Order: sequence, then C-alpha cells, then structure tokens
Amino acid sequence: MPFISLAIATTLSLVSPLSRTKAQVADRVLIRQVDRSTFPTISLYVEAYDNNGQFIQNLNPENITILENNQPRPLLSLTPLNPGVHLILVFNYGPEWSVAYAQRSRFQYLRQHWLAWAQAQPTPTSDRLSLVTNSGLQLVRNNDPARWADWLESARPDLQREVASLNGLVRALDLAATADSDSSQHPIIFFLTAPLPAAVLPALADLGQRAQTLGVSIHVWMIANARAPTRLPQNYTALNDLAVQSGGQFTLFSGPEPLPDPEPILQPLRYRYRVTYLSGLTTSGTHTLSVRLNHEGMTVESEPVAFDLTVLPPNPILLAPPAQITRTWESRVDQPERYLAPSTYAFSFITEFPDQHPRPLRAARLFINDTLVTERLEPPFEVLEWPLEEITTNGRYRVRIEVEDSLGLKGQSQDWPIEVIVAEPPRSPLEQTWQRLSSPEVIPFWVVLLSAAILGLFLWRWRAYRRLTQPLYARWTARLHSKTAPPAASSPLMTLSPLAAPPATASAWLVWLNPDEVPFFFLRDDTTVPPTEKRFYPLPQTEVTLGSDRQRVTIWIPHPSVDGIHAHLTFGPEGYRLTDASTIAGTWLNGAPLSPEGAWLVHGDIIHIGSVALRFENATPSPQPFPTLHPYEEML
Repeated sequence: MPFISLAIATTLSLVSPLSRTKAQVADRVLIRQVDRSTFPTISLYVEAYDNNGQFIQNLNPENITILENNQPRPLLSLTPLNPGVHLILVFNYGPEWSVAYAQRSRFQYLRQHWLAWAQAQPTPTSDRLSLVTNSGLQLVRNNDPARWADWLESARPDLQREVASLNGLVRALDLAATADSDSSQHPIIFFLTAPLPAAVLPALADLGQRAQTLGVSIHVWMIANARAPTRLPQNYTALNDLAVQSGGQFTLFSGPEPLPDPEPILQPLRYRYRVTYLSGLTTSGTHTLSVRLNHEGMTVESEPVAFDLTVLPPNPILLAPPAQITRTWESRVDQPERYLAPSTYAFSFITEFPDQHPRPLRAARLFINDTLVTERLEPPFEVLEWPLEEITTNGRYRVRIEVEDSLGLKGQSQDWPIEVIVAEPPRSPLEQTWQRLSSPEVIPFWVVLLSAAILGLFLWRWRAYRRLTQPLYARWTARLHSKTAPPAASSPLMTLSPLAAPPATASAWLVWLNPDEVPFFFLRDDTTVPPTEKRFYPLPQTEVTLGSDRQRVTIWIPHPSVDGIHAHLTFGPEGYRLTDASTIAGTWLNGAPLSPEGAWLVHGDIIHIGSVALRFENATPSPQPFPTLHPYEEML
C-alpha cells in the first residue's frame, strides 16, 4: 500500500491539475500584412519580439532592413503603432464544464475569470472583442468591455446537453481571416474546450496549419479532469499540438487551480510597427518580402512572405491632336519683315497606368518621324512643344509621345499622322501677275493662243498670196456671182420642241431638272434652270442627238457647259442607249462618268450633260430600284 500511495503521489505530481505547455520562443520578427495599394511605395506591419516573448519597442530605421526578392531596399518610414488586438474567445461547451469544485462549476470559474479581465479594461478599448459559442457568433469586434461582461453574466448554457465540436473554432478562424476597418490589429484566439469526439481530432492538424498561415496564435484551455493526459491521451496530445503549431499555449484546467492571466499574453501583441519602403519591382508576378532585424547585437530575419503584383508600363494618350497644322505669313508693327506662324505647337497628353498603380514620371519625350525633338525631365508632364521654325515646306509627319516613370518603365502612344501646310511667301503685284501667267494651269492656254496666232498668220499670208496670183477677171466673176446668186438654204436637223407636261403619245421622254430636283450632290450650278416651263422632251424611236448647236442636234440644250454635239441616244431592243460624243466634260450617269461603251437607260436615271441635269422616264416603267450611286473613286 505505501508503494501504491507513493506511485499515485508521484503521478499526480507529474500531471499537475494546471498543466501549461508553451511553444518555444526565440528572438523573432514577423510580417503580418503587406499593403501594395500605394505601389511603388509598399507598406507592411512588423512585429519584433525578444527571447522572452516581449515586444521590442523603440526600434530605429537603422535596426530594420527590407529584403525584396532578397535584395535590400531603401526604408522610407518606421512608425510604432498601438492598434490593440482582436481577441476571439471560444466557449466550446460540454458536460465537463458542469463539474463542480467547492460548490462552483468549472463554467462559473471560467466565466468569473474572464469577467474580471473584462471589467479591468478601459471603456472604450482599442481592442476588438469577439465571442463564439457552440451555437455561433455572439459578439463580433466589439470595443465595449461592459457589453462583453453583460453577456458573460447573463450566459446560462445547458452544459449537460452541450456537445463539444470544432464549429466554434472554425468560425473563430473565419472571423480572424476576415479584414475589418482596422486590419492592422493582431487576431488571437482563446479556445476553451471540453474533450472533443475522437472522430474530429484529425482535423485539428489542418486547423493548426490554417492558423499558422493566417499568423493567428491559438491558446488552448482543455476543460477536463486532471488525469486527462492518461485517460484521454489522444485529446490531450491533439489539443496540445494545436497550441504549439499555431504559436500559442496549452493549459489543462480541472477546477481548483488558478487560471492563467491573459493580459501578459495580450499586452505584447497590442504593438506593431508600420514600415514603408520604396519598391524596385519592374515586372509582374509573385515576389517575396522579408525583414532583417539588427538590435543589441542580435540579427533575426523573418520568414519570407510571398505576394503577387502586376506592374505595367505607363500609357500616354494624346488629347485632341490636330490632323493639320497651317503656317501662315504674318507681320507685326515692331517687326517689318514677315514671318511664319506658329513657331511651335503644344501637344497635350495624359498618362494612365494600366496596372492601377499611379506613380511619378521622370521624363516625357516627343518623337517626330521616330526622331526625338523635345524632352522634358521635370514636371509638369502634361504638354510637349514641337518646334516648327525649320519646317518651311508642306509635309506629312508622325507624332508619338513617350513617358518614363520612376521605375524606369517606358510607354509610348500610338503614332498620330499630321500634315503641315506652309503658305506661299508674299509676292509683289508684278511677281503675282507673272506667277499667274506662268502657272502650269495657264500654259495650255498660251499654247492654244500661240497656235491660233500662227494659224491666223498663215491664213492671212495665204489670202494675200491668192490675191496677188489670182487673175483679175476671176476675182471679178466671183464677186459678181456672190451678188447675183441666191443664198444657199441650210438644212438643220429636225429639232424636238419641249412640252410643258409629259407627252401622252411618246413611249419615253427626257425631263430638264431644276438643281433642287437632283437627288444627290453633283456640282450644283444654279444657272441650269430650264429656260421655260416647257421642259419635257419626247423621244422618238430613232437616234437622238443632244447638244447646244441648234443646227446639228435633235434636242437643243442652250447652256454654255454643253458642247455643240454632246451625247447620242440610240433606240434598240433594250430601250435607249446613251453614249458620249467624245466631249471634254464627258457625260455622267447617276453621278458617275459614262463609260466609252455607253449604257442602257432605265426609268429614273439621272443624266448630266455638262451642268444640265436630265431625267429619263418611260411611259410604262418596269419596277426599278432607286439609282445606285457609286463614288467617283470606284470608277477610276
């Protein structure tokens, strides 16, 4: 019996009712969050702890080195913060909570312990308090400890019917992973649980891994008998491993022993450093970030944190660029000599960042035909001027803007075509006259005039020669014959008279149109109005000639733009065929020049003889579509 008593005493001494296991703590530095929203300036929250687990305060920028993809980057700021913690308390009830000691249940001891802690907190507090039970979320991120205390005082769970599960722990991890308005707060979970069913124990390893990834420490309080390590070894081991894996502490609470004070655990976690640095990343992808701490002879480096970043070159966009710039000759009172203006042209542009990370520019350049003409190295980067002094002749150019941002990334705008027109220099009246007379447009006139003069001179000289060589009696006989012989009668073609209305007996006719009646634009000439109201020309089923020479045409069109014989209408099996009489101006059908082979007319066709518009109409037209107009360029 003494041996058995000694063994029991030894066992109880080894397995104390209050058993705590704490993860091994060493000097460490942690990265809690990386903020890329202000890239190329990147912010991160850093926590530094000594080998006692206490937060290291009063750090200077010289103590911190930022390693971006293992390359040091310049530190911009190091700001100490006291944002508080996000405390998530999980009550995972079970029948073990109802076991009494000294006339009080374990639940009452636990409630009183956390009630005392809540009543000691300032109101309001910088901490955020959340509470989770088997039935779900009870309080979420509340900053009023009094409200937390009210809930603890009013809680009356039916402990005998409660079944411990992992629902509360899963909700707590979800809550810790959800960002709130103060995402710089450190989340921490106190998991107060009865022994768990054996079926859910394997899942604790996955939850511990998730907590480790989130940077959330889980402090496990196992509410069970003091002999749980031997009676419930699987529960004890799995819960202890959960605490160690996440960086928390494990406590076995059976009732009579004092509970651990959470304040020494929470106090170091209320502090952080906000670090900003200038990034040197110029490519998109996944990058790593770590922090090296040098303090009092201690050098510690954090675990690398991976983050994704999209980096794209800037995109300059020209604002309303012109298609043409005209340089004209101007003069001023203080400058008697004329000069070309403008001497420069200012291109306005904006710069957008497709990666949604605006950053400063350090250069803007203007290229003309791929040649750099203007470079600006200081802000504002909104306007670039193109010098025009050396452009004295007409020309076409390509304009392009290039910008370079603070990372050295370059982006270019699309090439913009632009035409520069330079006015002719001013000339004296004599020079202007000579320029008009010697222009290429006038040279044919001079050729015709000179040819006519030569021909007139030749005829005059021939007539003089004939007068000298013709016998006198022959000239007298010719003169006498011219006086006594009756004049020869001219035999003009039968000219068709116009009518005031469509002819009832004709199978087809032409209508002289007013300029407003032409259904499309064609060199409008207001002088082509019909001379009288009689503008309907009946067409016989023979050949018809159109022109301005009344003696030689069938349809007389008295207008200076019409040649003497301008066009022909020939009747055939398909109706009337229109052909041009080899005129200079040509004949146009429905807005397009008539081909040399001519064309068969259909009801409604519009014919242009010079500037005069005629419409061909049939007495019994077959259904025809509206005349199809073809651009002149397609006919070339």
